[in-house]
Parts: sequence; C-alpha cells; structure tokens
Amino acid sequence: MFEAQLPRQINALQFAQQGKELSGSLPLKSMMRLIPSLLDDSGKVAFNLRFGIDEEGIRYIRGRLTTRLQLLCQRCLKPMEYDINDELVLGIILSHAQAQTLPKHYEPLLVTGEPQELLPLIEDELIVRLPIVAMHENEECKLKTLQTKIKADNGNNPFTKLSQLK
Repeated sequence: MFEAQLPRQINALQFAQQGKELSGSLPLKSMMRLIPSLLDDSGKVAFNLRFGIDEEGIRYIRGRLTTRLQLLCQRCLKPMEYDINDELVLGIILSHAQAQTLPKHYEPLLVTGEPQELLPLIEDELIVRLPIVAMHENEECKLKTLQTKIKADNGNNPFTKLSQLK
C-alpha cells in the first residue's frame, strides 16, 4: 500500500519543526472513503508535502496533489475523467480556538501532537476536491448523449418501430 520510503504515520508538528518534505504516491484503491465516489479505483495519487514554519510562526503543510479520477457524469451517465492537480496549504493547529486566528490563506488541520496516519490526510484532501455533481462540459455531454441516441435509433429502439406503424 505504501511506497517503501513513505512513513505510514507523520507527526505534523515535529515535521514542521524539522522542515521535512515528503513525496510519493498512494494507490486510490487504498482509500476506502473515496472509492464509493469512483467508477474505477485503479491509479494513484502523486503528492509532494513540505512542512515548515512561516514568518508568523504558524506551522504549515504546503504541497501538491495530482491524480486522474474516473467518475460518473450525472447528466449523461457516462464515465468521465476528472483531473486533480491542486495545491494545498494547511495551517497546523492544536485547538479549534487557533482556527479562528489562522490567516485566511490557510485551511486548518487540527492535530493532537500524536502521530497521525498519512493516508487519511491525503484521502481527505482528495474528497474535498471532488465536484459536488460530476458532469462533463456541456458540449462533451451533448455529444455523448447524441452518440447514444444515434446508436439507439439504429433499429433497436422500439419506439422507432411504433412510429412506423402510425
């Protein structure tokens, strides 16, 4: 499930203090909460995470996630590819009160100081990047719908035969 050099757990506070960087990839099939949203769980998510402390003393994780997900278009009900190539900027906080004082360019990441699993962290970031409703672009969806209609009209459509009886 994990690449050999990737730790299974991270201590975000300690990693930020040390200025660590993690790069690698994780298989989509290991992300049990993400899988129900996918048509196909093959593939991987590549990531790069840099831990540090900014000039205001805020511990952070900055990085990039890159993957291609297979989703079901809710308009034409055909498979669609959904690319994620996004930056993430997380401010590491120890309490909900700290989240209120976090600058707007940070998303809060609440930690306890104990090691946390790396996989759920990456999976959470992918889940929040999923579209609310997966759909092709309008033109692409119209083309797929038209292709389906043409295939259905090739004599296999019972309504075509009914219309000929009129």
